[in-house]
Amino acid sequence: MQDTHSLERHAPLDQALQDASLSFWLRGALATALRRDPSDAASDARRLAALLDEHLETLGRAPSTPAARDFDDFAETVRLAL
Repeated sequence: MQDTHSLERHAPLDQALQDASLSFWLRGALATALRRDPSDAASDARRLAALLDEHLETLGRAPSTPAARDFDDFAETVRLAL
């Protein structure tokens, strides 16, 4: 069965998966997300980011707002690419 969401056409995604600074967890999550419906995956990822930001707030730490904006840009790139 051929993967209909081939990364060969999507250089930013392929580069992210090859980035040595990307954690194993994030690399695995991205690879898994790319096999899902892109809208569902992006929605779930935004919800996860919001939940983790809320958790940081309960710990008295500032949420990663700039990172969340970067993620929204990345999620939109993924959605458009697939």
